[in-house]
Amino acid sequence: MKRSWNRCYDVGLNRENAADDQIISTKNIKELQKENRLLLSVTKEVLEKMLPLMNVTEHIVLLVDSNGYVIYRIGNVKVATKAQAVQLQVGANWKEEHKGTNAIGIALEDQQTNIIIGKDHFFKENQFLSCTASPIYSGEGKLLGVIDISSANEHFSIHAHMLSISIATAIQNKILFEQSKEDHLLSLKELDYTFNLHNKPILSIDKERTIVRANDAARRLLGDDCIGTPFQIIRGFEVETIIDRTPKQFRSVAVFEGHHEKKKANDNYCFKNIIGSCQTIVDVKKVAQKAARYDYNVLITGESGTGKEIFAQSIHYASERKNEPFLAVNCSAIPDSLIESELFGYEAGAFTGADRSGKKGKFVAAHKGTIFLDEIGDMSLRGQAALLRVLQERVVTPVGAVEPKRINTRVIAATHRDLLKEVKKGNFREDLYYRLKEISLSLPSLRDRADISELVEHFLQTEHPSMKLTDDAWRKIKSYHWPGNIRELRSSIVQAIFLADYDVIEARHIQIRTNVQENMRELKTLKELEKEAIESALQESGGNITVTAKILGIGRNTLYRKMKEFQIQTCY
Repeated sequence: MKRSWNRCYDVGLNRENAADDQIISTKNIKELQKENRLLLSVTKEVLEKMLPLMNVTEHIVLLVDSNGYVIYRIGNVKVATKAQAVQLQVGANWKEEHKGTNAIGIALEDQQTNIIIGKDHFFKENQFLSCTASPIYSGEGKLLGVIDISSANEHFSIHAHMLSISIATAIQNKILFEQSKEDHLLSLKELDYTFNLHNKPILSIDKERTIVRANDAARRLLGDDCIGTPFQIIRGFEVETIIDRTPKQFRSVAVFEGHHEKKKANDNYCFKNIIGSCQTIVDVKKVAQKAARYDYNVLITGESGTGKEIFAQSIHYASERKNEPFLAVNCSAIPDSLIESELFGYEAGAFTGADRSGKKGKFVAAHKGTIFLDEIGDMSLRGQAALLRVLQERVVTPVGAVEPKRINTRVIAATHRDLLKEVKKGNFREDLYYRLKEISLSLPSLRDRADISELVEHFLQTEHPSMKLTDDAWRKIKSYHWPGNIRELRSSIVQAIFLADYDVIEARHIQIRTNVQENMRELKTLKELEKEAIESALQESGGNITVTAKILGIGRNTLYRKMKEFQIQTCY
């Protein structure tokens, strides 16, 4: 929200004087609806099923296109009339540059689900509104639009926020199905595309077994670059093929559902299957195997793609908890407003729209087992405070409950961030850091390992035992630094197997990032270093601009410009 307010000031908006934007003509509205006809028709179909789940007497639901124009609205007439006074209606543009900080504008600009309540709005005339908005994506990852739920009530229902996420996901899934009509033809079972696949990874595969579309969950699992890569079965996941009700419209969609809850010990998740003979990996495995014999908290650090979750699962399945749940939670994916209800659950009637039977939180669901808190470095400070209480007291208090519930859940956390640096920046609690770090494992990057040949041979043996590499192919693999680590290496080997002829992988079959892409990566890294240098100098100078500029060897005007570019505030 703070970033949004800064953007509003940057474009010269005045909080007292909202922009008097004209509503586009009926003709232009119809043209926009025609351009977005698939998005619009799917949204109407989804809302028909899902609106009965919310209190429409207090809300309106809006569909907004990728350029910020409202193209559809449904809901309570009284709320709609109040919203009309500030042009929250079909034909209005709700991008930040027109309407200041608002849920729709932030969802478009930052492409994140968010809640904006009352005085969070930039323009004072909009402060009677409470809104939540979630972005909608195509199967190729393109932003299609935003779904918004708004009310004229300052006591905003958390259920409305959760429902906006569900609606956006259902729309995205249905659009993926509609766009996959020409793909691989298989007929299994009918799918209810609303809640059943609410958070499951979904892929569309063509006749050549190439991934052509994927929803958010699938891209998080396989990587943003999975489109256009060959589909491979993923160990530990089941594949289900789905067919639409319409006889003429067939499509193949792969659905991966992990077996993290109530899963018995599985040979795929044991230390013997962690490949690697370099001394660093051998040493880390020894520490991890010893950690499995104790119940201490474990913190696993390492770059993305180094195998943090594999180590976490191996510890669990080698421990006395192996026959109890292993539950993985992506901390970066939980909105700040949902931290308590997601992790600790809620009682029946805890808030407006809550499930009548209540909800069991992640910690209770993992009772007697292990909870894996992935990307813990991205958890909000609010979430960190709540987690610290659980680690200290070993009890959770569901939202709306009076009595706490005692839990027996082991905690393994992981992050790609340097948490000590985050502690110094004020982004991570020092007390939580040491609570989590009772046992620490640091996984090496692939470029720091001397056993890459062993990993390649393992992937070949797993995917295509008869496949061989030429000497040039081996040289290409060994000379590359693999910024995506083991995940990128495996992806490249699978792609090479797909491209190769006559069971021989040549250098040209090894798809790696080009020099241009690498230069872009380096430039991004340099900008990150530049920002860190400015923040460090500001901290050292106590926020004194003149002293900071001297430390950095640049002029004051240059420093101000850089601070604005990196959105750095002088709060040291």
